[in-house]
Amino acid sequence: MNPRLAQLRDKLVAYGVDGFLSLDAVTNSYLSGFSGSTSAIAVTLDRAIFITDFRYTEQARMEVTGFKLREATNSLTEEISTTVRHTGARKVGFEPDRLSFKSYQELREKLGSIELEPTPALVSNLRAVKDRAELDAIRRAAEIASRVIGEVPSMLREGISETDLAAELEYRIRKSGAADSSFDTIALFGERSCLPHGKPSTKRLKSGDLMMVDLGARVDGYNSDLTRTWVYRRIQTARAEEIYAIVQTAQQAALRAVRAGMSCAELDAAARSIIEKSGYGTNFGHGLGHGVGLEIHESPRISAKSTDRLEDGMVITIEPAIYIPGEGGVRIEDLVLVTRTGCQILTDADKSFAVV
Repeated sequence: MNPRLAQLRDKLVAYGVDGFLSLDAVTNSYLSGFSGSTSAIAVTLDRAIFITDFRYTEQARMEVTGFKLREATNSLTEEISTTVRHTGARKVGFEPDRLSFKSYQELREKLGSIELEPTPALVSNLRAVKDRAELDAIRRAAEIASRVIGEVPSMLREGISETDLAAELEYRIRKSGAADSSFDTIALFGERSCLPHGKPSTKRLKSGDLMMVDLGARVDGYNSDLTRTWVYRRIQTARAEEIYAIVQTAQQAALRAVRAGMSCAELDAAARSIIEKSGYGTNFGHGLGHGVGLEIHESPRISAKSTDRLEDGMVITIEPAIYIPGEGGVRIEDLVLVTRTGCQILTDADKSFAVV
């Protein structure tokens, strides 16, 4: 029994299609349990077919539930097209942002009279609300991330490079039981901490530097995401402590505001308004957060322009920030579970202003 297939079939009716196909690894993993990189699925109201090639056939037998398995002898687009034609489906949905244009063109050609109907976010919205098993994996990933980022102060020494610190953190994430890091670890010193997604460089740590670390762990396919900011050895400018206090106040306001049913734009405003009133609105140029699950960035999107709403069981980040070009930046990010009455913070690393 695969409850996610039942949910998908309910969505097919709502979208007015009689089938769904996917060549996307993440979508297919969510629906089937398959952890490999190459697959295709076709689902109708009474059939569910999973296709992969010889490299993954045995793995699929061990992992996939609720689908009839087929081994591909041709390209996946050829195989899925043949499969869909045999199901009798006349209008088949697909998620347009998860299918390449090349694959779309090939499918259009091979499916003949079968209509390909864009069904935006059909599976992505299902993925946004986590079940118990997903939450268990995310909690473990959050625990590992919290423990490892808590070790940062003890790892620091004058002259350590951003790349060396990032590499050590990724090693510790794996040593702590994670399958991998959720993304390339960010470790930025001094003025480079103003780069929201900066790549670690050979820059070396010196006294007075603001330093920002953003990392995550992946457990059973599910991710965590966590950012902390410190000052190394001494406070070089009064602004460092000022912007840290503003960002922390903004994050606390957002954490208090979180509840199922609210709009993501409203949640973004709860933090952004504090930063704007402090005179740093133009220094907070990204959204307040995003959903986390099988992907590190997924639905919902928490920004001023978002049309999403929070639901009980969503896992999101809350990450206000202030970035001052030429000086540095402060970001404080936690992973939280949305509940009917508020939220549970899943990352518990200390976030008080600290000189380390």
